[in-house]
Amino acid sequence: MLAGCLLSIAAFLVIGYTNAAWMMAIAIAMFSIGEMMISPKKNEFMGNIAPKGKKAMYLGFVMLPQGIGWSLESRYAPRLYEAFASKEVFSRELLLERGMSASQVDAIPEGEAFTTAVQFTGETAQYLTQYLYQIHNIGAAWYIIAAIGSISAVGIYIYGKWLMNMQRAQQAS
Repeated sequence: MLAGCLLSIAAFLVIGYTNAAWMMAIAIAMFSIGEMMISPKKNEFMGNIAPKGKKAMYLGFVMLPQGIGWSLESRYAPRLYEAFASKEVFSRELLLERGMSASQVDAIPEGEAFTTAVQFTGETAQYLTQYLYQIHNIGAAWYIIAAIGSISAVGIYIYGKWLMNMQRAQQAS
């Protein structure tokens, strides 16, 4: 299970490091394999750490952390994305920097800022994508996600060791 966590975390680091399409494909594969290594082991892990007579209760709560994570993610991920990785926001900022008036930028429909930036600057979409990627720390969002995953993996590992030691001590006495 820990290997799956580490593989998934490594995938986030790869995504944060580069925007090369072939590396994204590799990162998606890494994350998928990591997730496949984690999912079946999650129930087994919870069953193994559950005290006698409490296995059903532990297995009943196995999805609780995932539910909490989804709730927090839906609140914070859009803000994280907008702050560190929104091509729309970065394109609007670029248009202002390159001389377009604020009223003209505000009049651009949502989702059209990058296309407008390509037309306004006369630069290619590929060049502008690379430029925006280089001048902003887009990887930071993925590094934050990887850090949260790392903390979770370490926490699961420490909790599992602590619980196993506690169970061994109870069995010995």
